[in-house]
Amino acid sequence: MRVTYIALRVPIAVIVFVNQTATVPTFSNDHTTSRKGIETRRDETTTGISMIRDIPPHYPPARPNLKAFRAPDKSQSKFFYLLWRIQMWVEGTFGLAVLEPWEKALLLMIFLITSILLVTGIIRFLPQHMLDVKGRVVYYLFGDGI
Repeated sequence: MRVTYIALRVPIAVIVFVNQTATVPTFSNDHTTSRKGIETRRDETTTGISMIRDIPPHYPPARPNLKAFRAPDKSQSKFFYLLWRIQMWVEGTFGLAVLEPWEKALLLMIFLITSILLVTGIIRFLPQHMLDVKGRVVYYLFGDGI
């Protein structure tokens, strides 16, 4: 392999690999061709060698579980489709899509408890507070309290 050094104005050199037929490792889907953990193949588009460990045979195939993000069928129920769209909007807007299910549940419980306390406070204490404010406004404007 021929290596070319390109000098820069800073004291760092950039290494450019010129050989276009380097071997690079690949992942094996059947896990039968490589028991040592590394297998290589020729690739015309790469410029260097990198070693990537092969996936162990007892691991499941690597793919994300996107079941929660799939839309329900529109023909079955438009109501469930609308609920799904609202859920996706909320999760995307507030960043809930990146949380694990237990984190979502914890965050939503905290939000629910805070909302219940706020609504309870408004219902129980706001009417009396508004009467107190009304009495103060009358006193400040007209000089005699109620």
